Amino acid sequence: MDGTIHGHRFQALVFPEHVEVAEYEIGDSRISKLWLQRLSDRVEVYRDRGLDRAPADAMAAAIVDLLCAGLAEYTWPDAPAGT
Repeated sequence: MDGTIHGHRFQALVFPEHVEVAEYEIGDSRISKLWLQRLSDRVEVYRDRGLDRAPADAMAAAIVDLLCAGLAEYTWPDAPAGT
């Protein structure tokens, strides 16, 4: 899934269910890969493909937290609850 949020561009690999290997998922989010770029200067502010780049600032951290909290439910609204 690609999108923009609060002046940032993101790309995410989101699954309808939790991945088999917990280390491949960001927390309990059903997101396996996540990339975040600040649009104003095109600086990469987060990249998780095994946590390559931690959040660069508080805004990046807040956006990552927000996406992890609800992107899977938005992307896969019909996935069974508790997956």
